[in-house]
Amino acid sequence: MKKFCMLLAILFSTFANANTEVNRNFFYFVNGETPKYWAWVLRGDGNWWLPIEDSGGQTPGGALKVEPAGDKEIPSAMRLKWRKGQGEVNATIYGSPVDLSKYENAAEFAIALKVTSNKVPSKVFFKVNCGKDCGGQVDIAENLKNAPRDQWFVLPVPLNCLTKNGVNLSNIEWPFTLATAGSLELHLGEVRIAASPKGSVGCAEQG
Repeated sequence: MKKFCMLLAILFSTFANANTEVNRNFFYFVNGETPKYWAWVLRGDGNWWLPIEDSGGQTPGGALKVEPAGDKEIPSAMRLKWRKGQGEVNATIYGSPVDLSKYENAAEFAIALKVTSNKVPSKVFFKVNCGKDCGGQVDIAENLKNAPRDQWFVLPVPLNCLTKNGVNLSNIEWPFTLATAGSLELHLGEVRIAASPKGSVGCAEQG
């Protein structure tokens, strides 16, 4: 309930200021759009790099489709729908690099999601890319499996958990990727950087 209330506060604040230019250093998907200098690309299923508009698109083989969700609670949400295919397929937001290094132990990715499929694949990855041969990922399959179906929640991914997995926060080129080789359907409401909750240390070593 606490996370859901936080989501509502974030989103209603965003909707109330929909005509205000957002800070693209911290917002990657908001109000149904990728802010200036960010854009969607689909990777896998017959095409390594397929840019699509914010209105949506799909991979050549149809293993991943991105489209408006028609969600009553968050009208600007997008539906991401994977069907099991020949390998992993990625929904990615990419753009000009941003430096998040000074927030390593004080901030997290906050991803507003609603899981609408009954089952979740054994592996679902949230990935961040920081340039050639630089990147990291966390498996969020258990988070999605444990999430209540058809209810919005915020998935937090602390920045220091990503650095622990090889991410260079000073050069974030792809701040968001969701990837799976299985069948999955979810709604995406927002992707942003948020301050870590008070007392949270994420993946930092505790002395």
